[in-house]
Amino acid sequence: MLTFGALKNNPISFMRPILLLVISCMLMQWAFAQTRSTTQTTVKGPAKEPVNVYAITDSLALLVPESATHTTDGIAAYISAHFKSDTDKTRAAFIWITHNIHYDVKNMFAINPYVSDAEKIRKVLDTRSGICEHFSLLFQQICSKVGIDCHIVSGYTRQKEYVDYIAHIWCAAKVQNKWFLFDPTWGAGSIINGTFVPSLKPQYYKAKGTALMASHMPFDFIWQLLNYPVTGDAFYTMPVRPDSSHVYCQYADSIKAMEQMDTALQYATQMRRLVSNGVKNTLCVTQLQYWRIKLQNLAVVDYNAGVMGFNKYIDYYNKQFRPARPDAEIQGMLTQCTIQLKAAADKLNIAEAQWEGLDESGRALRRQITDMQAKVKTQEEWLQQHFSKKAG
Repeated sequence: MLTFGALKNNPISFMRPILLLVISCMLMQWAFAQTRSTTQTTVKGPAKEPVNVYAITDSLALLVPESATHTTDGIAAYISAHFKSDTDKTRAAFIWITHNIHYDVKNMFAINPYVSDAEKIRKVLDTRSGICEHFSLLFQQICSKVGIDCHIVSGYTRQKEYVDYIAHIWCAAKVQNKWFLFDPTWGAGSIINGTFVPSLKPQYYKAKGTALMASHMPFDFIWQLLNYPVTGDAFYTMPVRPDSSHVYCQYADSIKAMEQMDTALQYATQMRRLVSNGVKNTLCVTQLQYWRIKLQNLAVVDYNAGVMGFNKYIDYYNKQFRPARPDAEIQGMLTQCTIQLKAAADKLNIAEAQWEGLDESGRALRRQITDMQAKVKTQEEWLQQHFSKKAG
């Protein structure tokens, strides 16, 4: 049995926390997050201009004072003050963005995945240019600040018969208790001969799932907003149709359920849905790798918390439990370590079960967790002996 006397000459060494896993695939994911060129449609002969039912809203949306346009708080405050319905609020946000933000063709590949959302927003409002993640993030944040439930949606796209090899980002928002799709990037214009040409595309505002099912494939099929989602295979065929053999999707209920999940379960659920709908290309593989590493990183956070707690216990142990504390408090130090290490192991188990197991960093983390759990158990056994001896 280890005694305090032995500790004076052989103190227990501290454990070292580990850094978060490097999300290398994230570079691949966002480096491709941009819009492809869209083709202009030439109308032959005289065409009647469609009536814009949002004309009043649009004109008012373009009157946001310059002083308010440097933050999403400022834009949101203007929208909240001038519009009351969900439809008008989302329309105002969409119109302001599509008329004031230009697609940044020159820097479409200049991606830094370590930049925070706040910094991305600041930059796009300062420069008035960005790529699809900036357009969508701006729309999502403005909507959220005016009381609209809005989510970022990532996936891939097709234009006519061509399925793109690069990822894209758009939005889904709940308007008057119904979900719709919004693509402010494609709604802002087209890239023609390498140059961005502004041109409002109203079909990408408040679109139903059926309207975008042939052009937008989200990685998580609930964001198709279809009761019978299009499968990965079907998206590669023409014409694109919902799959009536697909398990019926109550997408509104699924979205509500996901909003109530913790982050780890959200990642796992999205991975499971992507796999079930068909991993059709490298973009799907990259997205699965991204979600898996995000899950593993959550496990790292729990593991590090367990290590830090264990180190605090060891520091107190090496001081021969001075100053004195209640036995229950000392035991609680190790109990908390056990809880945190189990949480880390559980997250790895969730990640492993979704798609092709863990990667090497995940497997290495599991070994570290197992080793740490053994060290904690050894100390728990010693502590029980120590308490018994003290009580006797």
